[in-house]
Formats: sequence, C-alpha cells, structure tokens
Amino acid sequence: MQLIIGFKIRNSALALLLVFGLMVRFTSSVQAQGEKKVESRTAHYMRHGRLVARIPLTFPGPGGGYTMAHVPVKEISKYGDTVSVMHAFLLDFGTANEGNFFPPDTMKASSGYSPFELDAGAGHLIHLELVPSAAHPEYKSLDSTYFGTLGYAFFNKFVTTIDFEDNTMSLYTLYSTVEIGERDTLTLQLNYLDDAVLTYCHCHFPTVWLDGEAPPFKPGHVHVSLATPQSVIYWTSLDVKTKKLLEKEFARDSLTGRKPKPGISVATFRVGGKNIASRAPHRLVEDYPPVFKDLSVSVLGTLATDVLRTFKGMIFDPTGKRLLLVR
Repeated sequence: MQLIIGFKIRNSALALLLVFGLMVRFTSSVQAQGEKKVESRTAHYMRHGRLVARIPLTFPGPGGGYTMAHVPVKEISKYGDTVSVMHAFLLDFGTANEGNFFPPDTMKASSGYSPFELDAGAGHLIHLELVPSAAHPEYKSLDSTYFGTLGYAFFNKFVTTIDFEDNTMSLYTLYSTVEIGERDTLTLQLNYLDDAVLTYCHCHFPTVWLDGEAPPFKPGHVHVSLATPQSVIYWTSLDVKTKKLLEKEFARDSLTGRKPKPGISVATFRVGGKNIASRAPHRLVEDYPPVFKDLSVSVLGTLATDVLRTFKGMIFDPTGKRLLLVR
C-alpha cells in the first residue's frame, strides 16, 4: 500500500515537473517570438537578395526632409593611420555621376574624380569615384557631418531598398531578384524612365523620371527627388486660368518687393496611371529650374520626400528599370 502510494506521489511529481517544463518551454518560445524583429515590407521582397550594406538614414529639414545617409568613410589621419569617419551624404538622383564630396578648406584646386572607400561593415568596402564640389555648404547646418552627395551612377550599381519605417537604406548586389508578383496589391510597381537628352549637345541626361499627370495641367515627366523635402509643379505646366489666379493672389509686396512662393493642392496626381494625390496633395509652384532647361522632354514637376515618405518604403531596381513604392 505504501509502495503504491509512493509510486502515485512520485508520478504526480513527475507529471507536475513535465507540465512545468512544457510551460517554461512555451513561455520561452512566446518570449522569443515577441523579441524577434518583424521583417519589414521592403526586406520581405528581397528575401534571397545578397545584402552588401545596411545604412541608417535621417531626414533633417522641413516637410519630408532631405534624405541623408550616414556612412563610415575610410580616411588617412594626420598621423598616417587609416580610420573610418562617419559622414552624412545627401541622396540625389539628380546628380548624374556617383556623387561629389565637400573638399576641405586646405584644398585649393582639384579636378577629375577622387577615389573613396565606404566601410559597409562585415569586410565589405564600396569603392566610389567622387567629384570635388563646394556647392551646397548650407547642408552643414542640417548635419555638421555633411560630406557630399551620392548620385544616380551610385544607385545604378545596386538594387536599393529604402525603408521609411526603420529609416534605413539597404544595398543589394545588382542582379538580386526582387520577389514580387505582378498582381501584388501592397506595392505600386512603376517603370521609371531615363530618356531625357540635352538638346544642345545631344547627350544623355541620366536621372529617374516617372510619367505624370495632374489635370488640367500639362502632363510630362516627374522627377523623383530624395534630395528635396517638398513636391513641386512648375509654372510652365500650369494652364492659363491657374496662372492668372496665382499671379493675382500672390502678387509682389509693394513695400518689400518680395513675391511669396505660391502653392496649390491637387486632386489628381497620377504616376504610372495611379492617382496618389491624396497622400500629400500640396505642391509648391516654382519656376522651371535651369538644370532642366534644354531637355528633350517636358517636365511637370517633382515627387519629393513629402510624398515618398507616406509609403512604407521604396525599391530602386535598375536591372528591371523599376521603382516600387511599398504601401
């Protein structure tokens, strides 16, 4: 009798230990699942892509902000040592080459390209040829580590994802597959254009364009701009009625002589046949910029970070000439 009771007690204790062990294992599993980082939308489409670098972004400035990438750059210190110094680069599809750098005050004159190495981590180095330029020193007021720009030729070397939720940019090898179905409803798939030619030299003007419409204005190319915080429609695209209305409402001040910068709200702004006006309907109205003069294409305006950052992310795929905006 005692043996039987003892056996029952020991079995009950064993059962309790087994139940407790299962509970601990289940609890640990739940905690592990809770701690696991949720995969971002952009990363989901690049599941089998070969990652080269993941770079943090910031968006200082008004509106949607200026897109700044923060990258360690290999430099030679005054003691002759090679060190990695963190610098901020403005991302700009409008810069045709790989980019430029802000030369130090000690540099009196230079020409051509200068080689740089970006330390991408995990033993990866990204080699760049940058042009010295003293343009846009005002960006140092946005970020004291501002060093220059990364341009269109840089982005053509990678499949690039920009995650606006995590504020990160991921670079994948050029022929990495973007795993997305043709009928994917969570992503706006756009074929971007790179067909502009400068008429005076018949040379290519490389950048990223989308076909755009904003009735009743004149349709044309829309420049995708990570380097500006506010989307724009150019005066040359406005109809006569809207021009007269804006000229009347935003007349030059008789005392200061200044003319306020007009703005409009659009009900329709289509890219790739999709109306995305509701995401950020406000547009500044500006004069046609000198950089777009003498082009073989008409330019309606820009699509800047104020609109782009209403999406969860974007994927730039130069191999397929695609720009994907992830909802």
